[in-house]
Amino acid sequence: MRQSQRHFEEAQNRISAGCRRNEVCQREPRTLEAMGTLYNVPEVKRLSTPAVFIGDEYLLDELDEACLEAVVGKYLSTGVASRLSEAEGKTGEADETYVGGKSRANSKRGRITTKSPVIGVVERGGRVVAKFMKVLSGENIRESLLSNVSPDESILMTDEFRSYNSLDEDIERHVIHHQERYVSEDGVIHTNTIESFWACVKRAFHGTHHHYSKKWLPLYIMKSC
Repeated sequence: MRQSQRHFEEAQNRISAGCRRNEVCQREPRTLEAMGTLYNVPEVKRLSTPAVFIGDEYLLDELDEACLEAVVGKYLSTGVASRLSEAEGKTGEADETYVGGKSRANSKRGRITTKSPVIGVVERGGRVVAKFMKVLSGENIRESLLSNVSPDESILMTDEFRSYNSLDEDIERHVIHHQERYVSEDGVIHTNTIESFWACVKRAFHGTHHHYSKKWLPLYIMKSC
């Protein structure tokens, strides 16, 4: 392998912590348009591919090793933060879970259960909000999530649970169908962040607390947030 190629690959690895790899690829037209607007790309070229957006730089159309090495080298020592969320708006993930109690025989996802339902939403790279719910209905979910999410500035990721359909008139929503896959091919659509939070909540339950009464469950959930 030539030294320049090896240097370029090393540079890519070093900035990957601050620059999402899927910003340096062919993305869906909506995202390319948003990134092009953010970077002041001429309108006639905003859907050009391949497209590279790093820091304050962008490269379009025909890309060669020298161009890529030059723009990567500019940020090699400092790293660079992702601007994808700045272009697309804030991305959140919503999901529901069940805590405490026991599932009944043959129940799926806890919905026929003595456990307590909890709804949560997390901003990618930001904070999480979770709330105990007496009943998980479409209207209750809608009211809870919209009280913590800005519909005009956000994109929401959910799974295929039908109660989330009540949000479709209020906010841009993308669905990951877990029976097919857990992450979309471009790595954008998933609910892995909020599900990781639920895993922490349940580890605390099984490993430390062992029991949550419905009276005090909201406080335990609040502590986890």
